[in-house]
Amino acid sequence: MLAKATVTLSDGSKLDLTGSDLKGMSYEQSTSSDRSFDIGGAVVGKLTLTLENFDHRFDGVDFTGAGVVPYVGVALGPTSTEWVRKGSYAVDQPDAYGDEVQLTCYDILSLLSRVPYSDVKTVYPTYLGKIIQDCCESAGITFGVDDDSVSRALDYEVPVRPSGTDRLSALQVAAYAAQAAGCFLRSDNASARIVAGWYDIGAFEGESWLDGGTYETADTPYSDGDVADGGTFGTTTTPYSDGTRKDGGTFDGNQNLAVIVHYKSLTVGTDDAVVTGIQVTAQNEVVVGSDGKEQNGRDGETALAGNKGYVLSVSGNPLVLYGQASSVAHALYSRIGGMRFRRYTVDALPDPSIEPGDPIVLQDRLSRVYRSYVTSVSLTVNGSMTLKCGGATPARNSSASASASTQAVVAARNELKRERTSREIAQSNLQSMIDESGGLYQTKETQSDGSTVYYLHDKPTVAASKTVWKMTASAFGVSTDGGKTYSTGLTAQGNAILNRIYAIGLDATHITAGTISDKYGYNRWNLGTGEFSLAATAKVGGQTVSSIANDAVNAQTQQSVFNKLTNNGQTQGIYLSGGKLYINATYMKAGTISDSSGKNSWNLSTGYLSTTYGKIGGFTISSASIYNDIMFLDSSGLSLKYTYGGTTKKAGLIGVNSYHGDASRFGLNFDLEYDADYMTWAWRETSSSDTYEMKWTYASKSLGSFSADTLSAGCDIDMRNHTIKNIGNGVTQTVSGVLPTSIGSGGVVTNYYSNLKLVFVNGICTQCWG
Repeated sequence: MLAKATVTLSDGSKLDLTGSDLKGMSYEQSTSSDRSFDIGGAVVGKLTLTLENFDHRFDGVDFTGAGVVPYVGVALGPTSTEWVRKGSYAVDQPDAYGDEVQLTCYDILSLLSRVPYSDVKTVYPTYLGKIIQDCCESAGITFGVDDDSVSRALDYEVPVRPSGTDRLSALQVAAYAAQAAGCFLRSDNASARIVAGWYDIGAFEGESWLDGGTYETADTPYSDGDVADGGTFGTTTTPYSDGTRKDGGTFDGNQNLAVIVHYKSLTVGTDDAVVTGIQVTAQNEVVVGSDGKEQNGRDGETALAGNKGYVLSVSGNPLVLYGQASSVAHALYSRIGGMRFRRYTVDALPDPSIEPGDPIVLQDRLSRVYRSYVTSVSLTVNGSMTLKCGGATPARNSSASASASTQAVVAARNELKRERTSREIAQSNLQSMIDESGGLYQTKETQSDGSTVYYLHDKPTVAASKTVWKMTASAFGVSTDGGKTYSTGLTAQGNAILNRIYAIGLDATHITAGTISDKYGYNRWNLGTGEFSLAATAKVGGQTVSSIANDAVNAQTQQSVFNKLTNNGQTQGIYLSGGKLYINATYMKAGTISDSSGKNSWNLSTGYLSTTYGKIGGFTISSASIYNDIMFLDSSGLSLKYTYGGTTKKAGLIGVNSYHGDASRFGLNFDLEYDADYMTWAWRETSSSDTYEMKWTYASKSLGSFSADTLSAGCDIDMRNHTIKNIGNGVTQTVSGVLPTSIGSGGVVTNYYSNLKLVFVNGICTQCWG
């Protein structure tokens, strides 16, 4: 295995480091932390280079702040080597100059940690993808998305700039945006970009897998394996057509899978983890007080999409605003729910083509096969490679107690560069890709008519390549998935399919677009809705929008405003006095009074009052509920909460439900939550008493003199001639004995009944005679 690197020093000069210069190379890349399976991982990659300096060749070189692009190569023959680019890095600090120089480098994701988010001028409302893009561009880096499903997830809108984010770095906010979209961020190995991606779940879900089971079962060997019925020969149509069908995939279906069969050591979790639910906790409500300052309102709600079991949790994310927990949880669950993986750590022969995010198949020495994903790669050239998939055990994670980690920050030491336009950043990225990327291989495919289809690809064969350029008579296309789909291209008729266009000018007869906006969103035109918005500083006819509006307002007199409101005085009952507008009438007749958004209306003809937004007597009204600090009423019933020590918990629910197992049977329910300690009927015995005496109580936990899971009485119970049934373990029998009727002063019984009979039925005395 070979290694080389291109180093761009801070003065712009370049060094090409080859085998004689490099004494060692290793790198670490991750999409998640080792101890958890993260949503929104943004883990900074690390590169370590050890340079040979016994002849002092690097004594005069200042590596501080240099850019490094490393390559790992494999010899394909005596004269051919395949090189794999392994990202873009910045030197943090050279250790020392002596017989060797060690350079510790961090990938370009670390540049975002040097930018405070207060310097990122994103205009809200905006969407998650725009938040990440602006964070990247503020650090001079291009942002890209190569997965359509991730691109759609990044379209989620954030209505306002979250409070407190200006105290964070651009890396932290970008990671939070990735978490809310259900993806990870990483430095792209093939280019100088930061990309958003997610694990290729379809690599496994598109095929059927059968487990043969284990020999060492409690009863019959292999009885725990999957069952597949081969069908019967004597069917009414085709023989065996009634058998089980399993799709093993296509011949090239494993092309995008990493496969590890030979290894030094392998540690695998005992069970697969299957994501059964996504739990999201929103930020606390932010309200503006009477002093105009922001303060906390209600606690952020928690929503679970899916089911309890192996739950991935998202909390503390400032981009998940109050009221959005449910929508974010369901959006994440639609992308991640049902995902299956297994924890593992494997030390194997180094393979530079394996990257974090890849699906992987591992086979142990007993030929047992495990499916999972690569969340961490640590590779030393001509040494070993460690691959991992982190995550809590299925049992441990079922409580959903820990929030997914979303940050990894490296200390910044260099000054920020000047702000560059999106085009300049893209142009710089293109220049880097041209300078630093490897070449292409060519394949010619002769057609039956003698014409030729040309392929340019990044590996020696088309089948082994990921990037494929294909040229036909009708079109020129680019594929990044080995030629399965061509998502970028140009037709002979001049139709281009592109992700993004960077240009100085654009001249066109016809443009179909959604929203046209400046870089920061100050001025925008939504061509779909016709909405047109200009910043106050924008100029129209040489005058700013702000001054035009102010002039128009200042030109209005009270009389002119009054004339507009009253149709020049013809409509009576509306007038201005002291700068205020009044309506004065002894009698007013109207149809429906409604706010502009239609949330509240009052039909004065019928008397019907409707409100879905507002407050009444301390209760907040929404479209589907009414609530205050302790009560919440919606279609499921009345929920009651209790707050102590700053923590609010749900106590229980009063509502209507159906009988489990027979939905046609229903009734009124009084439900006690798991965290609550008791439910009781109590009485205030005196008007001055500050407590209520518990008369009929169910305790779920031990409480004072009450035992756990017990129903207790605090007063006499009158059954009113009704029967207590099914006592439990009480005895049924007749007991004979004696009953003393007289006892002397010395304690001696002087008289007694000798024929006492006590009759017990299910532990209760029903008869007594003597």
